[in-house]
Amino acid sequence: MSSFKMIKEKLEIMPSKQTVEEFEPYCKWQKDGRDTILHVYLNGFKKELLQFDDAKRKLTVSGYRILDQYTIQYFTRTFDVPENCEVDKNKIKFTGGILSITFPEKDSTSKGAITSITEWCFNEKIWKYVERIGMVGVAACVLINCCLCCSA
Repeated sequence: MSSFKMIKEKLEIMPSKQTVEEFEPYCKWQKDGRDTILHVYLNGFKKELLQFDDAKRKLTVSGYRILDQYTIQYFTRTFDVPENCEVDKNKIKFTGGILSITFPEKDSTSKGAITSITEWCFNEKIWKYVERIGMVGVAACVLINCCLCCSA
């Protein structure tokens, strides 16, 4: 259900002199070890009135709060999830009016990605070549990295 639909439902039970205001929450990103954390400051909002939608490395957070019998504030924010983070393993916590969404860093070795020369040299597909040509040949292996990876 979209935040606008939620607001519309609330407006139907409110008096006719209601006001709907858009709210812009303060947000900040924080790096904590291998995790990246998004903090969204939502003082006065209730956890039950927040919604999350994540698709294609984007996270949308929306919600509303009733200020008084005549006023509703709502917000919708979309964030780009950093490329080095796992989208589907996030942890959401809402305490003290602060929404914290923790994205763990991707494990580069889990996808088989080679990220350094050392890792490349010890990759199973490459190691047989290094054993054959000896340590002097390691430099040559580095130089032909592209050729071997493309033909593997």
